[in-house]
Amino acid sequence: MLGSRHRVAQRLGLTTAAFLMGLFCPYFLQVVGVLSSLCGTSIFLFLPLAFHWAVQAPPLLSFTALRHAVVVIVGLVALVFGLYQSVAELREAIGQGGSNAFNGGFFDPL
Repeated sequence: MLGSRHRVAQRLGLTTAAFLMGLFCPYFLQVVGVLSSLCGTSIFLFLPLAFHWAVQAPPLLSFTALRHAVVVIVGLVALVFGLYQSVAELREAIGQGGSNAFNGGFFDPL
């Protein structure tokens, strides 16, 4: 079993890596938005449904299967619109030129 020292080092390393990426990556917020729109719907909608169907699949012509189909459709719509908006923001940021702590704009409000 891993000790608490390992957990502290792991948290400190992850926090430091995220801080450095935010400091040096000029489009960090936009890239996080793209990743969030991709992973959010998968983790919170599609994976739970897939696990439910793997454990206990309802009959295909049932009310539960219909509800699951509606959830998948709504999730796909959210995925498409969220990804479209995130990519549009990333393209706009690339068009304006990025900023990080070393070329100004770091303390500008969002």
